[in-house]
Formats: sequence, structure tokens, C-alpha cells
Amino acid sequence: MIMQKLLAVVFLLGFFASCARDLPGESPPEGALYFPTSVVVDSAHRYAYVVNTNFDLRYNAGWISVVDLEAIVAAANDGAKVTADVIGTKVNVLSLGGNLSLNEAGDIGVLAHRGERSLTLVEINGETIGCGNANATKGLQRVEENTDCDAEHITRLDPETTFDDALTANALNDPFSTVMFTHRPESGDERSLLAVGHLWFGTSGTYVGLYEIDGTEIIALRAIRTETNTGITINAGISSLAVHPDPGGRFLVGVSQYIPTGSGGTDRSSIIDFDVELNLASRENNYLWPVSLSSEVGGVEIGDVVFSPDGTRAFVSNQSGDRGSGSNPDSVVMFDTRLVVVQEPRADGTVFPVSRPLFDVISAIALPGRPTGIHYIPRSEGPDLLAVTTFEDDVIFFLSVYAAELRMAGRIDYRNLPGSEGEAVGLGPYALAHASRSGRELLLVTTFFDHGLSVFDITATESNGFTLLGHIRSDKTPVAEEAR
Repeated sequence: MIMQKLLAVVFLLGFFASCARDLPGESPPEGALYFPTSVVVDSAHRYAYVVNTNFDLRYNAGWISVVDLEAIVAAANDGAKVTADVIGTKVNVLSLGGNLSLNEAGDIGVLAHRGERSLTLVEINGETIGCGNANATKGLQRVEENTDCDAEHITRLDPETTFDDALTANALNDPFSTVMFTHRPESGDERSLLAVGHLWFGTSGTYVGLYEIDGTEIIALRAIRTETNTGITINAGISSLAVHPDPGGRFLVGVSQYIPTGSGGTDRSSIIDFDVELNLASRENNYLWPVSLSSEVGGVEIGDVVFSPDGTRAFVSNQSGDRGSGSNPDSVVMFDTRLVVVQEPRADGTVFPVSRPLFDVISAIALPGRPTGIHYIPRSEGPDLLAVTTFEDDVIFFLSVYAAELRMAGRIDYRNLPGSEGEAVGLGPYALAHASRSGRELLLVTTFFDHGLSVFDITATESNGFTLLGHIRSDKTPVAEEAR
């Protein structure tokens, strides 16, 4: 999930990251959010965990906040305003966090950090979240001492030592996207795995790292370079990762931050399908298959990717480079991702049969304003929904999902939002999460520039019945609207 507007200022991150060790900063505030990106929900749908990036390095650390969803519902039931009091405990982590992902049990999470080229493992138990002994300093670098983590919960990524194979110097720069999943191979024991995508890419492509999670230890398994067995290099950073719902946890999908499709050609968004099982079994071949969006759809990069629960459909938020002409507008694209057997080539020229997601385009729908986060919401009545944030226009779109097409179901425009009481809310909607709590269906949306978290009740069958339960932010972190 990285957006063009963020990329307009991303060149500053190199400067910020190089100076981070020398800037003492302020201690992160209690009960506040700050340039939030990722939000995830625990398995009981009681608590949400929000990543605060500390994007401008005002503070000496980033942090993960715990938000009490039951307290939000209780306030709404009483007709009371939802305030920042629903923000509970926090844990200080390294700055410039990307995606936080949880394992199936919901008791372990991993967060990638761009500036320090590191991963943080957090342990979660409801309202309690931590990353080891908060008072420990042994083995920590200076910037890490500002966190609540011990050395055992921070994994530094090094292109020469992290993996068995030495990688190019910049190969593990800008770790951003993460996904945790259970891999159940055809033979052998199941394992808890982690995949990490990097926004950096060069002429040799980029890498997706595969790791095993053993207790609280992150064990490096293999770094897969984005080059096919036939020698085609996919020059793209990985903005988002998802795992196909196939029970084996075999198919990993990454989507591109940017990809040139040839000298003098037109930039196109791309999807990269990785076979986890084959890539772990052999280091001699890269088992991956790129899917470039067609010229009819266009696009430069993809913000996010999500599968339907049955795995037969995938959806991406596609950001176009053709806004001026309007020939290829921003869009959400739906794919057929049923598993099919195809003949794939090896590096030695032979072919072999392999089962993988089809990834044929079924439908696309234009959505202006740089669609970014995308979330699939199953519905008990009527068609399932996609919720999509548009980072530039401050709008949340809702799309009805049908077998052969996507249809517009409604929208929430933050600029005209009833219940906001005239406040400037919803600046830069980014990531989404869904929770079912106390008879209500909740949609959570992080808002990057006003340091907020919106909670909507989307229980109603029609989108015009969706209501804002509360927009959570604190006066401790002033709105950063001037940053836009």
C-alpha cells in the first residue's frame, strides 16, 4: 500500500533515516496517533492495532497503539462522542513502519521499517502488546534504545549476512510490505512463514524475503529475486503482499510500486505470483510469474491487493499515470484467480506442469483520486463489498462484487461527512480493517495527514445507511494538512 503523494516526499526519507540516530526527538505521546498507516484487528475483534510511522521523525520512535473497539461501540450505544480515550496502551518501535501483519492465532505480529532496514516482532495478548524487555539495552543500536524492544525482537536485514546467498548491496533496502501465513506443504510439517516485500528496486529487480517464525525468532529462509526462469527481470518495488486462500498457503502475490515494461514503452502496473513451495524446495530456479495489466486498464503502480475468501477472485487498487488524458483512469481491477494447471518453463529450457492462480482480468471500474487501501467485506445479505480508500480525494468507495463485474454501491466523502461536527477529518485515508463487534459491522480507516482513525458502522444493507461512530484523534498531534 504506497501512494504517489507519499512518494513525492519520499526522497526526504533517505535524509531522515541517515540523521535518525543523531536526532533525539521527543518521546512519543500517550493516547495519540501520528501519521498512521497500517491497522489490523485481533481474532476476537475486540482490539485494533494501529501503526504510527513517525513519518517526519518528530519523535524519537514510532509506536503501535491499541484501540478498544468495545469502548467505541459502548460510546455509540450511549449516544456519546468517541474520543481519544479509546486509545489504550502502546509500544514504542522503530520509526517509518510499513505494514503490520499478524499470524493466524493473532498473538504474533511483524512490522517492517524502511529507515533502519529492520523487522520488529511484537507479542500480542488482547490489550497488551510488547516486543520483549522494554528496559533492556544489551545488543541494541542507539536508535533502537528509544524503543520498548529488546535485541531478540528486532531483526536487522543485511544483504550479505541475512540469507545464505549474498545479495546485491541495496537488495534489502526499504522493507515495507509484510504478510504472515501458515504454509502446509504436500509433505512435511506445516510452518508459520513471513514474507517481506521491499520498495527498493534496481536493474536487477527487487527481492521478496521468506522467513520462518519459530516462537519469537525470525529465521531467514530465502530471498527470491524478481527474475523469471526465462530471464525476464521485473523492475518493480513491492508495495503490498497477499496470500491466496488455498489451504496450503502456497501462492504468494506481490504487487508493484512501479514497473517499466521496456525501453521507450508505457509504464504498467504488475502483479507477481510466487510459488512458495517450489521456491523453498529449490534455489536454482525462481518460481514466479508476472502479470502485467493490459493496455485497456493501464496504470503505473498498485496500492493494494486482496483476495475473496474462496480464492476465486483477486482485486487491486490500480493507480494510473494517465490522469491528464483520461485514457487510463485510476481503477479497481477484478481478476479470476481460480487455480489452473499450466506448463511453465525452467531455466534449462524444459517445461513442467504447475498449478497456480489464473489471474485473468474480469472487470475494472474507474475510481478517481488514487485508490490506495482495499478491503474485502463479506455480507450476509446482498453482494459482498469492497471498501477502497482514495488517498488524494479523501473518499471511501464501496463496490458490490458480482461474479462478472464490480458495481458502484456508494461512497463516503470525508469533506461532506455528517457527524464530523465541522472538524477537518479524514485527510489522507489509507489502510482499512473490518471487525464484527457487539452486533455491529465496523470499518476502520486510518487517515494519514490528520493522524486519525475513523470507525464506521456499516451494518446497514445499503451504503447510505453507513454512519460514522467516531473519528479518533488527539490534540497532541496537530493536523498536518499543510503537508499536502
